[in-house]
Amino acid sequence: MDTFWLSYSIFDGYGAGNMPASVDANRWINHALQKQIRVLEVVVFSFSLQLNHTVFTSRYLRRIGFSSVSLDQGFFNQLVVRYPVLEDLFLHRCNIADDEISSQTLKVLTIDETKFSRENKTVSTPSVTSLTLSCLEGCTPILNNMPLLVTASVSITHFKYVVEFEVDFGFDANDLRHKLWSLSAAKKLELFMRNSPRLEKLTLKLARCNWEKSPRIIGELTERSFTCEYLKIVEVICLEDDPQVINVEDFFVNISTHAHYLFDETPLRRARLPAAMEASPIKRRWRVMAPAHAGGGGREDRLSDFPEGVLHRIMSFLDSRQAVQTCVLSPRWRDLWRTVPHIHADFYDFTLNWTSDDDEMDEAAVAEDEVVFNRFVNRLLELRDPNASIRSFFLRFCRSDGSDDGSAEGNRWISYALQKNVRVLEVAVLSYALELDHSVFSSRYLRTIDFSNVVMNQGFFKQLEMGCPELEELFLDECFIVDDEISSQTLKVLTLDATHFCYGFKTSISSPSVTSLALRYPMSGKPVLNDMEALVSASMLLYHVEHDDFDANDLRDYLWNLYNVEILDFSYHGKKLTMENNLQLCPKFINLVSLTLGPWCLDANFYGLIVFLQNSPILEKLTLELAMYHTGKLQRIIGQIEERSFTCEHLTSVEVICLEDDPLVNDVVNFFVNSGMSSVQIHIKLWSQSEDDFHVLHLFDERPLSGCSAAMEEPPGKQGPAMDPAQDSGRDWLSGLPEGILHRIMSFLDSRQAVRTCVLSRRWRDLWRSVPRVHADICDFTLYGIIHGEGDEDLEEAEVVVVFNSFVNRLLERRDPTASIETFFFRCCISDEDNDGLADANRWITYGWQKNS
Repeated sequence: MDTFWLSYSIFDGYGAGNMPASVDANRWINHALQKQIRVLEVVVFSFSLQLNHTVFTSRYLRRIGFSSVSLDQGFFNQLVVRYPVLEDLFLHRCNIADDEISSQTLKVLTIDETKFSRENKTVSTPSVTSLTLSCLEGCTPILNNMPLLVTASVSITHFKYVVEFEVDFGFDANDLRHKLWSLSAAKKLELFMRNSPRLEKLTLKLARCNWEKSPRIIGELTERSFTCEYLKIVEVICLEDDPQVINVEDFFVNISTHAHYLFDETPLRRARLPAAMEASPIKRRWRVMAPAHAGGGGREDRLSDFPEGVLHRIMSFLDSRQAVQTCVLSPRWRDLWRTVPHIHADFYDFTLNWTSDDDEMDEAAVAEDEVVFNRFVNRLLELRDPNASIRSFFLRFCRSDGSDDGSAEGNRWISYALQKNVRVLEVAVLSYALELDHSVFSSRYLRTIDFSNVVMNQGFFKQLEMGCPELEELFLDECFIVDDEISSQTLKVLTLDATHFCYGFKTSISSPSVTSLALRYPMSGKPVLNDMEALVSASMLLYHVEHDDFDANDLRDYLWNLYNVEILDFSYHGKKLTMENNLQLCPKFINLVSLTLGPWCLDANFYGLIVFLQNSPILEKLTLELAMYHTGKLQRIIGQIEERSFTCEHLTSVEVICLEDDPLVNDVVNFFVNSGMSSVQIHIKLWSQSEDDFHVLHLFDERPLSGCSAAMEEPPGKQGPAMDPAQDSGRDWLSGLPEGILHRIMSFLDSRQAVRTCVLSRRWRDLWRSVPRVHADICDFTLYGIIHGEGDEDLEEAEVVVVFNSFVNRLLERRDPTASIETFFFRCCISDEDNDGLADANRWITYGWQKNS
C-alpha cells in the first residue's frame, strides 16, 4: 500500500485499550505497516484510540496523521528507532503521555489541540523546518534543538477559569520567553518580537471578538526604537470597527512612507500608504501591487488560454527571476510562477562584480549582491505553492565569507528541493565550498545530482545509497570528498572532474551498476576502483599525478578494473613511471571497440600503445591525441617491452590528432603501415580542426594550410571556391535576415566562434568584422580551460599566450574601422616582466574606448 486512511468511532470509552474497536484498529494499522505504506492517517470519533505502538516498525513510512489518539509512554522512542525516514507528523486532539518528542528525521511537526499529561515535556527535533503548535492543553512543552527551523506557527492559549476555583497551569512570562528563544532560527514566525533585523513581512491578527480585547501583557518598554530595513509588507486582520487599527496605522506611517517591490530594488513611482490601507473593511494591509499591463489595440491574449501545463513548459525555459517577473503580464499569469516545476536561480544573474579569476574584485559589492540573491531565493521558496512539486532545481550561489551561516542557508535550500520531490538537483558554489549536510538527502524521487565546489564528509555516500534509492546519475566537479567509500547499487553514470580526495585514506569507488564512468584530473588523494562489472564507457584522464606513492602498479590497478569496457579514453600525465619486466599493465579488453590514448602511450618506444593493441582483440577504432603544444620531449613511461607483435584484425580506423609539424606523426604512420595497415586507414587531423572548426584558425595564426578538411576541398580535377554549406539543403533563410538581427545572433558567440562563421557563405564572410560585441578569452585557447603550468608546462602557457595575443591583435586590426563596440570583454595572461603583454592589454583597452564601448 501507499496510503492508509481510517476514520471510525469508538462508542465505549471504558477500557478502550481492550475493547474490540481498539484491538481491531491496532490490527488494521499493523497490517498497513507490513504492506510498506508511506502515509498513515487515523481519525477517531467519540472516545480516543489507545494506540499499541509496539507494532510501529517500518522503514517506508514518511507521514503520520492522528486525530483523537492516545500516545503512551515510549511511543516517540519507538518512532526514533523504528522509523528512519519519517518526515511529517500531524497530531490533532491527541493525548501525549511521553516525556519527550524526539526525532532526527522529522521535517514537519504539527500539534493541534493536544493534551500533554506530564510536566517538563520537551520537543527536540533538529531537522524540523516547519513547526506548528496551537491550542495546547495541560503542561506546556519545552522546545529544544531546532537549528533548521524555517517556518513556525505557535499559538499559546492560556485559559484562566473563574467559576468556583482558579486554574493557571503554572504558565508565566518566563515560559513565554523560553518559547520565543527556542524559535530563534525560524524565518517565518507568527510571534513577532522587536529583535527581528531581517523581518520582511509582518501580520498583526487583532481581536476577533470584543471579549478578546482585555490586556494580556503588563509592563513598560524603556527602549522603543528599532530598525527593520527589510520590512516590506504589514498586514492587519481585524474587526471592522476596531479602534486599534488607527493606532497601528499611525505607528507604521510615522516610521516609513515607502516600500519596495517584492523581488527587485527598483523605487516606487508613488507611495500611497493610506490608500493601500483601504483594501477591505476586514483585512487591511500595506502591499506593493505589481503593475499589470493593459491589453491594448484589441489584440486577443491567446497565450494565456493555454493549459497550465503548457504555460509551465514555456516558463521552464526561463530562469526563476524571469519566471517571477511574468506575474505582471495579466491576472492569468499572476500566480503561475508559484507552481513552475523548474527552479533556476543563478548568482551570475544578480551581479556585475564577479569574475572567477579576478583577485581585485570589489568584495563589498559582491557581498551586497550575495545578500540580494540570498534574499531572493528565500522569498522565492517561501512564496511558492507549498503543494507544488519541483522537477529540476538549479542553484548557483556565492559564499564569499565562508561562514557557517552560508552553509546552513545552502543546505536549507537543498532540503527544500528534496522535500518537493525534485528529480534533478544541480548546485554550484562560488568562492568558499559548501559543506553538505547529508542528513537531508532522503528522497525516493531524486534521479540526478550535479554538484560543484561542495564538501562531502564521512557518511555522505552511505546516506545517498540508503536515502535516495532511485539515484542514477552523479556529477561532481571540483568537489572535496572526505568519505572512504563511494558506493551505490543504483548509479548508472558517475563523473568526477577535478575532485579532491582525502590524503588520509584511499577512497574506494564501488558501483556495480555503473555503465558510464569518468574520472578526470583528480586533484589529490588516490581513489581506487572496485566492482565495475556493468561498465560500458570509461574516461580516465590522470593529469598532474605527482604523489610520491603513485607508481606503475596504481596505473595497472586502474586499467584492470576497466576490463569490461567497450569505449575507453585513457590518458596519463604525471611523474615518471618505471614498468617492470613482469608487469602485466593491461587486462584482456574482450569488449573494447573504441580506444582513445594520450601522448604518454608513445613513450619508451610506443610501450603503452603496443600493450593496449596486444590486449584488444576486437578493437575497431583507435584515436591518438598527441601534444597540443610544443613542450619538448617529455618522458612519462620508462621500460622496455620484449614482445612487440600484435594482431588487430578488426582495426579499421586510426585517427591521429596533432600539431602540424609534430615529428611523432611520421613515426606513428610508419608503425601502423609496417604492421600491415593501409595508409588510407590512417587519418591525420590537426588540433585546429578538432572541434569542427575547419581551418578558420589559420586566418589568424598565419600558418599555411596543409591537408584541409575534406568538407572544404573540391572534387579532383575541379578548382573553385568552397560550396556554401547552406546550399545543400535548399534556400538559406537565415542569411536573408537583416544585418542587425544577424549581429544580435552573433553576439551570443565569443569572438573566436564569430570569426568562424565567415566560412558559412558569402553573406557571412565579413559579418564578424562589425559585430558590436567583442569577447576574447584566453581560456578558450586551451584544451581544458586552464593555463597555469609548472615545470615543462610553462612552455605550454607561453605558447598559448603568444597565440591568443596574436589572435586579438589581428581581430582588432581587421574589424571594420567604422563599427562601434557595445561590449568589450577580454581575459588574458600577463606573466612577470612581460612588457609586450602589458602593452598589448593597454592597447586593447584603448581600442575599446575609441570604439565607444
